[in-house]
Amino acid sequence: MTRNRVLYVAKDRKQRSLDGFWPTLTEEQREGIAAVAMDMWDPYVASRNAFRLSGWRLRSVNPPLRP
Repeated sequence: MTRNRVLYVAKDRKQRSLDGFWPTLTEEQREGIAAVAMDMWDPYVASRNAFRLSGWRLRSVNPPLRP
């Protein structure tokens, strides 16, 4: 990776919070993403799956935190 940056910070931990982000990216932009750091909270993973981003390789560094 030659550069990295935060693209989006959701307001809360609901699926709809992340669902609004994916359509802001073109298919070419989504294909150009080399790494993703995201909360592994079930609604966020569901959002990733709903937008057919399951081809992204995910690696959980820490187990998800549960309230």
